[in-house]
Amino acid sequence: MDFLVEISEAVIDAGAPHREFSGYCWILHSPNYGRMIRNLRSRVKNIDRATISTHCHNDLGLAVANSLAGIQNGVRQVECTINGIGERAGNAALEEIVMALQVRLQASV
Repeated sequence: MDFLVEISEAVIDAGAPHREFSGYCWILHSPNYGRMIRNLRSRVKNIDRATISTHCHNDLGLAVANSLAGIQNGVRQVECTINGIGERAGNAALEEIVMALQVRLQASV
């Protein structure tokens, strides 16, 4: 995590307007992915100068769940695909993310 914080600060200082954090299947599941994003948002000093995004693969069926955990913890952009079609086992499915957010919005009203 320390190296991820250090490199994130460096690329943002170098002018990167966007910082993507990937949720690869063999590393993280949703609670841990959410904690990683929250931890980075609190530790990277210049994080407010970049758009934080997520890019999750679906090898273990967690792409949508990890993307939603990212949103819950401050991600402002989700990289996803229609029907989850993508490399390897696919990516987060746009329609599933949209419906999960819509249902959650309706439940909170």
